[in-house]
Amino acid sequence: MKILQFKSGKTLRLGICEGEQVVDLAAALVALRPDATAEQVAAVASTFDLLNAEGGLDLAADLVKRALAAPDAAHVLPLASLELGAPITRPEKIIGVGSNYYDHLEEMGHDVPQIITNFPMYGNALVGTSDPIVIPRNSEMIGWEAELVLVIGRTARFIEKEQAMDYLLGYSCGNEVVVVDHMRADRQLLRGKTQDSHAPMGPWIVTKDEVGDPSDLNIRLSVNGEEKQNGSTSGMVFDIPAIISFFSKYFTLRPGDVIFTGTPAGGSIGMKPPQWLKAGDRVEVEIEKVGRLVNDCVAEKV
Repeated sequence: MKILQFKSGKTLRLGICEGEQVVDLAAALVALRPDATAEQVAAVASTFDLLNAEGGLDLAADLVKRALAAPDAAHVLPLASLELGAPITRPEKIIGVGSNYYDHLEEMGHDVPQIITNFPMYGNALVGTSDPIVIPRNSEMIGWEAELVLVIGRTARFIEKEQAMDYLLGYSCGNEVVVVDHMRADRQLLRGKTQDSHAPMGPWIVTKDEVGDPSDLNIRLSVNGEEKQNGSTSGMVFDIPAIISFFSKYFTLRPGDVIFTGTPAGGSIGMKPPQWLKAGDRVEVEIEKVGRLVNDCVAEKV
């Protein structure tokens, strides 16, 4: 299942993508389930609501099955006709993981960490594919970092590695945009890692069953068509089960929580000399079996 949100005026609507078609879940519910309860109506309002509703994913699967039986219906839309937004909004937590690829640590000259490097990110940073990355007017050191993004599907607390994947919903593509001079000035990560529009994510959330084994997924990033990063999740220091287990032992992970899992070699800061994003650049992140995230950089309006 590919869960997405698409733009309709100034709002986002929840959809499920099957091939080149998207089922508008709210419209499908009205058309196909006239006896729907208030709870079911609320469940299809957004990705966050769907994941936090009892039986939400089962409801979505049923609506998709019914809708695709009559693909000419008004609630079945061509994917190409839609402008997608962030695949989830209002997550309780957005968590960043740093220093998590051996090749990136090597290019930076850093030691392998013994514990997961972690930092908070905020909702102001979260945007979708086709949304702009805003280049702030108080920095010229804006970097890219292609990352596999995790989305939690079940409430998790004190989970061991062996059970961790049971609590994962799926994956998305991410670009953790970093304002390097702000980060260095603080000697911390927060100010440089969560500025407006600096956590693009998308184009959708692919459920884990469609991806299978995530331990060797190719991750690529290009700027204006020129490849900058080409790595694999096989290079992670801490793998996906370890990441989920680790965080669950310090706070409760809830459905819809988002985790950026670190970047392989080739990020801006690791290049010699470093290269920075500027207004007019197009950044593309593509992750095997997950999708492609595309964002254009624009100057901040004065």
